[in-house]
Amino acid sequence: MNNAINLSYRPGSYFQDERPGRPELPAPSDARYVEARRGVASSDGMTRDKEVSLTESMNNGYLPRLLEGEVEIARIRLQAKPADAACVYAREERGAIAYRVVDEYGGDTLQGKQQTLTDKPMTLGELTNFFLGAWPLVDVLETRVMEDEHISLNLFRAESRFYPGFEALCRQCVIERHPELRDSTRR
Repeated sequence: MNNAINLSYRPGSYFQDERPGRPELPAPSDARYVEARRGVASSDGMTRDKEVSLTESMNNGYLPRLLEGEVEIARIRLQAKPADAACVYAREERGAIAYRVVDEYGGDTLQGKQQTLTDKPMTLGELTNFFLGAWPLVDVLETRVMEDEHISLNLFRAESRFYPGFEALCRQCVIERHPELRDSTRR
């Protein structure tokens, strides 16, 4: 693994910003995605935001909804067509944190352990191992490329508002299985 990635990084909490009765607010970069998923009307209350493309509103729109008290911890989106996604959701449950990995296919692309409990937030390394153990990013990428195409680091985005090193770690996992991509990371 890349030494610059702090695998032991652990956020203080996933839930500290929540206020009872108020839904989780998306990060600004996620706002348009969330609007497209929820079908939110534009400011005139009649039509959708014209800047939300049909592709955006169709892709990643089939993820399971958050349960009450649940927050999205991390998301990986494929940039290929169709643009699939998988997420890790978490919620407090009887003094513990309950995690679940979800996909857009009702779990059909998932394998291995898809739910777990912890006493405190996971470290970056634990979260990534859990997520990629349930939704094998490299295998998913390999099934999405055509015969004449190659795996590319541009085929996905890994996002988390709780783990700043999440995308870098996911990219490192792909590079470990496809070392030929190592040179494409240097700019």
